[in-house]
Amino acid sequence: MTQDWNNIPTSHQIPHTRFLVDYFIKLPTQVTAFFLTHWHYDHYRGLGPNFQQGLIYCSPITARLLERITLVDPQWIVAKHNNEPFLVEHVQVTFLDANHCPGSVMILFQTPEGSNYLHTGDMRYTPDLKEEWKILNNICLDAVYLDTTYCHRRYRFPCQEKTIQRIVDIIQNSIGRDSHSNEIHCTSRHTLYLIATYGIGKERIMDALIQKGYRIYASPDKWKVLQCLEYWDSCLLNDSFTTEPCASPIWLVGWNRVAENVPGRLLPNFEALEDMLYMANYYRNKVNSSQHGLLQRVVACIPTGWTWQGNNREYLQEKDHSRLSVYGIPYSEHSNYEELYHFIAWLRPKQVIPTVSFSSSKRQPKHPFDHLLAGTQVKRAFLQKWLNNNPKESCEDDDKQSTQQLHNQPKIARKGDILSYFKASPFNS
Repeated sequence: MTQDWNNIPTSHQIPHTRFLVDYFIKLPTQVTAFFLTHWHYDHYRGLGPNFQQGLIYCSPITARLLERITLVDPQWIVAKHNNEPFLVEHVQVTFLDANHCPGSVMILFQTPEGSNYLHTGDMRYTPDLKEEWKILNNICLDAVYLDTTYCHRRYRFPCQEKTIQRIVDIIQNSIGRDSHSNEIHCTSRHTLYLIATYGIGKERIMDALIQKGYRIYASPDKWKVLQCLEYWDSCLLNDSFTTEPCASPIWLVGWNRVAENVPGRLLPNFEALEDMLYMANYYRNKVNSSQHGLLQRVVACIPTGWTWQGNNREYLQEKDHSRLSVYGIPYSEHSNYEELYHFIAWLRPKQVIPTVSFSSSKRQPKHPFDHLLAGTQVKRAFLQKWLNNNPKESCEDDDKQSTQQLHNQPKIARKGDILSYFKASPFNS
């Protein structure tokens, strides 16, 4: 089934081209190239063995995942490395590290007409990445297609390093390491540790546990995915992962095994945790080895920014006298509100286009980044000079005020106000 271009969301279209980004369903017939920012289902939905509508440009890691896991015919996959510009239909395209999941990229499009568009896909901004993104320093961006997953003042969750350390601390507080072997064993509490992950993502948490000497259980399906990731080659070789359930009490599990993830809240599934505990003990009984005692307790760590409470209180729900514990850790591979603010303040694009859908609230709050867009300072200064006969303030002075303005913005109290902020795109016409 095909559809007209006008029915495709603006967040997937690149102006002056017939390119689509992260869109593979109900396709129009005139698409000349597809781009995939990363291998998460909400971005590659529609891809599979029967796809043959055109070339898909992506990173090498994403290419391997498409070929080996999604089973896309390799003839349709074109792998490109970061920071190496290439031409597609006379448009210069450059991939940049998105700091999201392995293989994730932002995509810079530079058209022959002189227009520049940056599609972030899903990303997490940190100032340290400015050096790697230096190609953006001297470019006037006509639009940034922004990952607005957490673009609400409420979401100012901590950096990844702090949240990763919290997960490590939770596990280290109740697990001991055998100094005479490369194996880890449960303490007297006989605890099963569950870490919720997607098909891909949260690898930095795994890496932190491996660095502490812990071994991690991955299901056969998860194992296939890990084998597609370049970074994990050494981990796979040194036996940091195992596909034997009894070989480690630290398990990687899918979200549906521990909780329901609803944007803005977390609903632990204690019945599923009971099932996981039963399954773990079933495997231990099956091997009938004295070195594997029965597990009596479950601690589940759910890393997602949606658990952020807006303060330093930790999300924790327990059942049956702490036999089942669920920790919500605000670890995220998306930018928080402040990071998005500073990202746009640095780029100063002419327009921001959100890539994430928001609530259906009828309220239309003002665009929170309006004063950061290119030209805004000039317009404001001109009006002030005209009204007050004052000299125009320099853009540099206005830049210095950006961070202060971030903290001076009025708070939005209602949870339902998650971004309706962005103005309609001029590219819709």
